[in-house]
Amino acid sequence: MIVERGDRNQLHNLAVHNNIKEGASLLLEKGTCCGKLTNVVLDGLVDIKGSNYYFRQTIAYQVVNVHGCNNTFGRSIFGRAYFTKDCDQIMRSSNIYQYPQTKPLLLKDV
Repeated sequence: MIVERGDRNQLHNLAVHNNIKEGASLLLEKGTCCGKLTNVVLDGLVDIKGSNYYFRQTIAYQVVNVHGCNNTFGRSIFGRAYFTKDCDQIMRSSNIYQYPQTKPLLLKDV
């Protein structure tokens, strides 16, 4: 799923799967803004280039790359996540499981 334009995109109660190896299940392009994802399960690479998105109860099994700024993550679980260092992100009770590590990390600790 690619969101390449528009503001205030809303994705709710979805399961997005990608059967292509190393393919993206979700790509939020640079310039998109202010959307919301709730109860979304993503099976594949997630690339977040947009800003001011709100992720609530989002599960991502693969890598999550966060390039955009001012995104909010609440009650979400990610297999592995990478954040740009020059952006602020808002973390609320979310976990990252960095395999093979057994203990989850809070996003604010990453």
